[in-house]
Amino acid sequence: MRLKYFQTDVIHSLLNLPGWHTKKKIMAIVSDDWGSIRTPSLQVLEELRRYRGSESLSPYLKNDSLETKEDLQSLFEVLLSITDNNGNHPVITANTVMVNPDFDKIKSCDYKEYYYELFTDTYKKDTNRKDLLNFWKEGIDKNIFFPQFHGREHLNVIRWLAALQMGEEPMLTLFKYGMFDLSTENTSIVDSYMCNLNLSKNGELPFLQESLIDGLRIFREIFGFKSRTFIAPSYVWSENVEQTLYEHGVFGIQSNWFQLIPSATSSKKRFKKRFHYTGQSNSLGQVYLVRNAHFEPCMRPNFDFRSDVLRRARIVFAVGKPLILSAHRLNFIGSISKKNQLENLKLLKHLLSDIKHQWPDIEFVNIAHLFALIQGNNTKYS
Repeated sequence: MRLKYFQTDVIHSLLNLPGWHTKKKIMAIVSDDWGSIRTPSLQVLEELRRYRGSESLSPYLKNDSLETKEDLQSLFEVLLSITDNNGNHPVITANTVMVNPDFDKIKSCDYKEYYYELFTDTYKKDTNRKDLLNFWKEGIDKNIFFPQFHGREHLNVIRWLAALQMGEEPMLTLFKYGMFDLSTENTSIVDSYMCNLNLSKNGELPFLQESLIDGLRIFREIFGFKSRTFIAPSYVWSENVEQTLYEHGVFGIQSNWFQLIPSATSSKKRFKKRFHYTGQSNSLGQVYLVRNAHFEPCMRPNFDFRSDVLRRARIVFAVGKPLILSAHRLNFIGSISKKNQLENLKLLKHLLSDIKHQWPDIEFVNIAHLFALIQGNNTKYS
């Protein structure tokens, strides 16, 4: 076991060596999928279990749902309980999906056209979410919850509409529940309807580019500022996407270690992998911000994320890199499973306390602030 840890630590050290370095101990928490629908309710989940069987459903379907007031309140309480030496609390960079499908309008035209509603309009359909945007603004004001752009929708619109028009199951059944995803433990990215930038034909590119432009417009109108960074769903995007983002003011690209570049010529939609590291620039001057630790207890409930994140933190700080911690929304949602939320928030609080104890000089920042530091200025985006 010690040899295994040693080998893993060596690999992590090598992965973190290239790029921008700092003597400071900096931590950013990035969290995807805010604003996007998933499983509407526990009742719908029970229907899905009867329809497909519980064991095959992914952790997302078993736990994730559109956030509520209580979800944000509970998360904010944890973040506000920790402070760095500069008086800053840990901040969640909430990578946000701006719209959800308008199921009624899509059904009314026999699935021939795509219509959407703003995620804030999706909120208004439920009393527990009606004025939820005010809670977002409270989190922004306190610099503990900072939105960035995750796409207009978390959905491959072209592929989804084609499946509905063909009468394919399970898409038609899911549509009745107000859903578009039925991921299982074995669903590949190639097969996922969640991967909005996974183009399969060159003719799809204009639609994808327009969705990005439209989504960035909506982001600016809702939050009152531009998104400085972007994270592609499932880490799938092409160079054309980067060009479009650049032309509309996005200069930081959040990423995993590997970008998955879709092929528009292969019928199997295979991906080419491209390695990235924090501080790396592309030909446009955009900077990559790579996640080097993960807090995903909902995905792996038997894994010791507390110890793993601390070990990775020691590695990245030793080589002079910031800790960029990935923690998807599903870990903090309680409307379907309250146990999921309570256990994970407790674990998060312990982890943040551990980090503050081991590195008293830790600095908590959002991902746009980190991008600014890499660019050579100390502008705080909050």
